[in-house]
Amino acid sequence: MTALVRRLAADDWATLRSVRLAALADAPLAFNSTHADEAMLAATAWQARLEEQAWFVAFKDERPVGIVSGGRLREHRSEARTLRSMWVDEARRGTGVANDLVDAVASWARDDGATQLMLWAIGRAGRAHAFYQRCGFVPTDEVREVAGRQHELMTCYLLQL
Repeated sequence: MTALVRRLAADDWATLRSVRLAALADAPLAFNSTHADEAMLAATAWQARLEEQAWFVAFKDERPVGIVSGGRLREHRSEARTLRSMWVDEARRGTGVANDLVDAVASWARDDGATQLMLWAIGRAGRAHAFYQRCGFVPTDEVREVAGRQHELMTCYLLQL
């Protein structure tokens, strides 16, 4: 293990906010949201996120260096869970932190009864796409536009647990 990965509890909303805003500032095009929009969210909105999804933060020397969430799909696919909002601090990329975060969500999903883990990755190529495929995620034929970004696409990936 390259980092300590911990699931955030209901009272960890300030940690969630801090790490999520760092992610949006560092990689604004990697997410389907903006720093400006999320910086204006009230504490209750961050608390609601912790109730709706399983959020995991990777720590190295007690400093947050990555984040990811796992959730249930809104669609009627009870066998699948989703991996969302993956980010690793630039200084820690390529060190295994991302693997630790994926492992945390995959373990949570299995414990929650899932047999599949799904994610949407913005773009059609690049480092993140290669990483997900090394983890065993397989691209599906599903592609959709990124909301608010004309002609930019997201690709769906699926991992059998």
